[in-house]
Amino acid sequence: CLFRVLLPCYYLASKWITLLKLKVGQARIWNFSVQKKYQFYYPLQWLNLAYLPDLSGSLIHHCYLRLLGTKIGMNSASLGAFFRDDDLIDLGDFVMINRGTFLLSHMQANGLKGYYLTAPMRIRDKSNIGINNTLFPYSDIASELNIPDNSPPIYYKINLQ
Repeated sequence: CLFRVLLPCYYLASKWITLLKLKVGQARIWNFSVQKKYQFYYPLQWLNLAYLPDLSGSLIHHCYLRLLGTKIGMNSASLGAFFRDDDLIDLGDFVMINRGTFLLSHMQANGLKGYYLTAPMRIRDKSNIGINNTLFPYSDIASELNIPDNSPPIYYKINLQ
């Protein structure tokens, strides 16, 4: 039981000590800062995700995500969603993200072999992301949009405003 309390605290401290705030842009994959991130921070994140589903959708989980840098609007819920690169994700008001959804804000840069791309992700007000979806960098989900369950993992560059 103590392990479940100490692991998120250790993860939170390691995130702010090793990474501080992620920068939008691209970097070489073998850059020291990127290597440090992959070798130290991401294994901790996966270990941490194994113990967080119990808290999913709770006020404690939202506070925890805010401490990691995620911008979360009023009355938003993430029920079992996986967040990577927390400080690049922006959730509007009344957003619902269902279980199994993977929010990924980094990937290999398109056409640039050996480069790593980090980009912001925004889900606007009153949107609903169905079960088992994947959102990639530069995703911009329009207000009041419903993405159905098990949609193919593509860039959702949908902004009708």
